[in-house]
Amino acid sequence: MNKIVGIILKVVLLALCIVLGYYIVAGIKKPIDFESERERRFEMTKQRLIDIRTAQVAYRAWYGEFTPSFDSLINFINHGHLRVIYSEGEVPEDKTESQALKDGDITRDTILVPVKDSLFKHIKYDVKDIVYIPCGNKAKFTMDTATVLTGSGVNVKVFEARCSYWNILDGLDEQLIVNYNAAKLQRAHVDIYLNGNILKDNLSLTNGKGPLNYKFEAKKGDILSINYTSGAWSHENLVNLIGPDKKYILKEHNPNPLKPWESKPLEQDGEYIIQLLDTYGDGWYGSMAVGSLTEANNNAGNWE
Repeated sequence: MNKIVGIILKVVLLALCIVLGYYIVAGIKKPIDFESERERRFEMTKQRLIDIRTAQVAYRAWYGEFTPSFDSLINFINHGHLRVIYSEGEVPEDKTESQALKDGDITRDTILVPVKDSLFKHIKYDVKDIVYIPCGNKAKFTMDTATVLTGSGVNVKVFEARCSYWNILDGLDEQLIVNYNAAKLQRAHVDIYLNGNILKDNLSLTNGKGPLNYKFEAKKGDILSINYTSGAWSHENLVNLIGPDKKYILKEHNPNPLKPWESKPLEQDGEYIIQLLDTYGDGWYGSMAVGSLTEANNNAGNWE
């Protein structure tokens, strides 16, 4: 009897060891598999964003501006052309290029090349799918254009295409996605300027719904600017500005990083409140983006 009990105990212990070993290995392997798949998905998404940027740059070269419309961009890829300058001959050392061209030493000719057969002959997907994230839940990229005033006072036309990390990583372990965001990403934040001087930078709602209230004193006639930088302004992100009379001056839903908000001269002396709020409750997470002058701090980077 004791022998039988001993055998049963050994079998049970062996089974427990096997199960425990499985969970230990799985616990170690799970984050490794997640990281491998994350890198694969990020690379796929990055390449798709590069294609969007390539198309936008070509579109601007033809039309003189970027487009906020994927329909226009897709139509341009399918039916548009590039101007390519074909040259023949060499400029003599004793002549300028214009003189050599006038004398016939060199020739210049502009030819039209189809966009699809040149810039996009490498792609292995249907051009109309350029609008979609190539992995995860295959959501659409968000794209917009704007005119940004640089520090030197020059208006620059810009574009940005972006998507949320949540969309890229959809279907993977949710807790590992949360952990990745918490450990690796600089979350969406605002930088606040008063009369052109920095008042508060990197104001961020880092956890949950908030709200986060930032209070400051301002005078009548002051100019307040709010720049939305970094991260994916997704779900139900809100930026509110409340005046000394407790009335809302600004209610910004899903702020666009390309379009900073600037007040008219403030109308009252007193305490103002900038309020950050996420009514969805996921917090403000990062994104992957590409643009000509993107403010996003993300893995895709500023490529142009």
